[in-house]
Amino acid sequence: LVMPGKLLQRKTNTVVGGRVKDLPQDIKSEWGSLVSELAEAGSIFFPRSTVPPRQGAVNPLLVGFGDGSLEGFCAMVYAVWPRPAGGAEVFLVMAKSRVSPLGGTTTVPRMEISSAALLSRLALLVARVCGFTPVEIVMALDSECSVSALTRYKGLLKPYFAHRAAEVNEAVKELQNLCPSVNPMVAIPGEENPANIGTRSRA
Repeated sequence: LVMPGKLLQRKTNTVVGGRVKDLPQDIKSEWGSLVSELAEAGSIFFPRSTVPPRQGAVNPLLVGFGDGSLEGFCAMVYAVWPRPAGGAEVFLVMAKSRVSPLGGTTTVPRMEISSAALLSRLALLVARVCGFTPVEIVMALDSECSVSALTRYKGLLKPYFAHRAAEVNEAVKELQNLCPSVNPMVAIPGEENPANIGTRSRA
């Protein structure tokens, strides 16, 4: 419900400059629907700890996902703790979504590469402050074009893409000093990408 609220707030500010008394009826109805959804959602529980109670001597993997759309982009990082008997316990450590900028320059490829940059920032922040050393870091997007851009950004991309690709690669270098195994970003099918839910007004 975070992204729908952000998008509706931007729409409100664009139409009436945020003045509640001047809201058109259709925007009032959208706010009413959003408030009703929040009321019906009930309690949302997030464990305060991202470490299972009996994890033993095994450290986790950090697994991150990024995605972009015309409405916005999102990144999220999970800690995946392997269980000695098999399987794993998974904790959401951090997530962030941003609405796309206003204007005519917004495209899906731009939002996808922006999600890659945001993902690299979150992964680096989590690796620095999490209190444990991840055994491996995996980051994934559902855009093969963005993943490809990360390997050929020097002199071959327009500034918007080159700057963000360079930021990702610098973050990966820093991550390699914090974790013994840092994988290059990989492409996955869109239906397997949980960051998708943070990029649209409705899932």
